[in-house]
Amino acid sequence: MGLIFLAFVFLDFFIPSKGKLSSGLKLFSIVLLYAGLLGLSFYLGLSLFLPQLLALSLIYGLFLLLNTLEAWSSGNQKLLLAYLLFCGCDLCVALANLHGTGLVGDFSRKLIWIFYLPSQVLLADQIIESREKGQDKI
Repeated sequence: MGLIFLAFVFLDFFIPSKGKLSSGLKLFSIVLLYAGLLGLSFYLGLSLFLPQLLALSLIYGLFLLLNTLEAWSSGNQKLLLAYLLFCGCDLCVALANLHGTGLVGDFSRKLIWIFYLPSQVLLADQIIESREKGQDKI
């Protein structure tokens, strides 16, 4: 369930909030795109014999990668660092789930929080800074 909501948040970053789209149309666009992506994940799960969780994880990972590339191209170093730390956290989550118990799994579980906490602090800081500047996007 968490993957579904996080992918929804990442999708929101790619739909413009100012200019051409009204807030109602933006919400409709997000829901429509998201429904399509959920359908795609289930199609991939059925056609490639991937479990739906793995298909959703791949779509989530794609969104995270796209947001990281967007942060890199924006030149915002703090935002880029936040997304790189977030990528490190998700990589540790994947390793912990793939390896279960043992040295790699246990070590990965400890590293999750070392990456996650600073990424969230940096993202929250970016949101506060953007709101102080009168922007509604980071």
